[in-house]
Amino acid sequence: LEVVPVGNYDFISEVWSLKLGDIVFSDLTSDPPPFTTIPFEDTNSISKQIQIACYVTASVVIFIAFYMAIWTHLQKREPVIKAAQPIFLYIVLLGITISSSSVYVTQLIETYPGNIMCHMPWYLISIGFTLVATALSAKLYRIFRI
Repeated sequence: LEVVPVGNYDFISEVWSLKLGDIVFSDLTSDPPPFTTIPFEDTNSISKQIQIACYVTASVVIFIAFYMAIWTHLQKREPVIKAAQPIFLYIVLLGITISSSSVYVTQLIETYPGNIMCHMPWYLISIGFTLVATALSAKLYRIFRI
């Protein structure tokens, strides 16, 4: 078995030159097959109705998180909010917002297919959950110390 070069790449002009006569295709000729259309790929995408429902739900959750952050900021002098330690409330709300934003990233997977985009929703969910769990654990630890 011998490897035969069938083309050269000119680095100056950045052009390939191919010798198709040396290539043998599956029909045992050196003629390239005719151009065919790219077949339809079923990506098992979520229907538009479900996507819209997810976007609406995520938007409502993010809106409520922002509203609660503003409300917490305005009420931070109240004894109940002081006792709840606003910094932990902000961290929990940030984690909820980051986790909910993963819904929007899933739409980008179809637009920009690639390894990082497939993993990005999981990263966002993990980061958001970690923020929420860490804030709650730290708050419980502070209560436990008392």
